[in-house]
Amino acid sequence: MIIAEYLLNHFRGVGYERISRFAIGFVLHFFYAQVACSSDNATRLPSGYETEPPSQSPLKPNLASIQLNIFGAKCAVSGCHVLGGSGPMPFRNADQSFDNLVNVRSVQKPALFRVAHNDVDNSYLVRKIEGAGIIGGRMPLFRPALSSEGITAIRGWIEQGAQESQGD
Repeated sequence: MIIAEYLLNHFRGVGYERISRFAIGFVLHFFYAQVACSSDNATRLPSGYETEPPSQSPLKPNLASIQLNIFGAKCAVSGCHVLGGSGPMPFRNADQSFDNLVNVRSVQKPALFRVAHNDVDNSYLVRKIEGAGIIGGRMPLFRPALSSEGITAIRGWIEQGAQESQGD
């Protein structure tokens, strides 16, 4: 609210009547998304937007582990890969992540699947987290890059067929 009041007062002095409330809302939404996505720890976000803190369980190349340690902890945070966030698909649970990634064409590069079974090099998710051959920014956007352990787990899951089942 402080930012909204500042913007309203600021624009009053320069012809506020010409600035639409939509434009101010857009600026506020953009600002909030930037702050939310740049947070190093999702638990610092406002109440109602917390996700589980990062797990201390070992990272394994299966969807359950990747969901717990990466998608749920680093991607499905306020303003990003949640319903209404700036990310085009939510990653709130393993079923949602699987349905939004595996055998789904990339919007940015339609020739590629977001995740292609057994095909790491042609899985756009891997390109996005490694930052090579992509449109837009590397993921996670405005946050530290995934660890090599995280990238290795995602690559391993894809190499093993990107299965939905929770096998070890």
